[in-house]
Amino acid sequence: MGEQYAKEMLLKEQYQFVAQNFYTKLGELDLIFSKDSQLIFVEVRSSLVVGLERLLESINWSKQQRLRQMALVFLQQTTKIKSIDLRFDVVAIRFKQEIKIKQLTIKEIQHFIAAF
Repeated sequence: MGEQYAKEMLLKEQYQFVAQNFYTKLGELDLIFSKDSQLIFVEVRSSLVVGLERLLESINWSKQQRLRQMALVFLQQTTKIKSIDLRFDVVAIRFKQEIKIKQLTIKEIQHFIAAF
């Protein structure tokens, strides 16, 4: 659910969609976009209770390393470009529960550019 909101937000910001849910043996890359000759790997984090900064902090060094390794796998499997600028962003979303309609709506959303 959070990935779709993040995708829509980035498309409105003129990012070009490349891929979603790219699976590797190490895990999954949530979203991949391009903009201004950069390839951008976007990790999406969402919660009902945790604030946006805490969501960003939840991407520890080990997770960052895995994301970098998965990005290399993506490049090896999908492109022949030898030199490209890479960037790792995070979109953090805090939802609120709409009890009457039994649905989640966005309380806060933030795009952390070059998060790590």
